[in-house]
Amino acid sequence: LLRHRDRVVALRREAVPAPVDAATLRWPDDGEPLALAGGRLAMVADPAGVSADWLRARPIEVGAPGGAERLRIRADGPSRTLKNLWQEAGVPTWLRRAMPAVRVDGRLLAVAPFGIDRGGGWPREGRTVALRWRPDDPADPRTAWTGGAAGGTAML
Repeated sequence: LLRHRDRVVALRREAVPAPVDAATLRWPDDGEPLALAGGRLAMVADPAGVSADWLRARPIEVGAPGGAERLRIRADGPSRTLKNLWQEAGVPTWLRRAMPAVRVDGRLLAVAPFGIDRGGGWPREGRTVALRWRPDDPADPRTAWTGGAAGGTAML
C-alpha cells in the first residue's frame, strides 16, 4: 500500500518501479534510442534543444534524480527544484526516483517527465534535439507522466 495526496494506492511489489540504476552510456553513431530503466531514451528534433553532435560526442550519465537538484523547464523562467516540479505535476513520491535523470559533464541536462534544461550554457549549434524517454510496458505506472509506450509528447 502506498499513499499519495490523501489517497491509498494498492500495487503489487513488482509493479512499483525500482530507482534508476546509475550508468554511463554513449549514444551510438546512428543515433538509435538507448535502452535503459525499463524504457527507451531517444533524441528528437527540437529547435530549442541541445546540439546532437555535442551530445553524441560525450558520455551521458543516467541515474535517479535527486529532489534538491534544479531544472529550468522554460528559457524565460527560473530554475526550480525537482521536488517542487514533481509536487506541481502530481508525480507520486514512490515514482520520482524511478524517473531517469540525464547528466552530461556532471551537470543535470534532463529529467523525465520535465524535459531538458532550458537554461543557458548548453551547446546549440547544428541540429538540436531534446530527449524523450518512454516506458516499454504500457502498464508501467510512470506511463501516466511520460506519454506512454505507444505515443505521447512528454520529453525528457
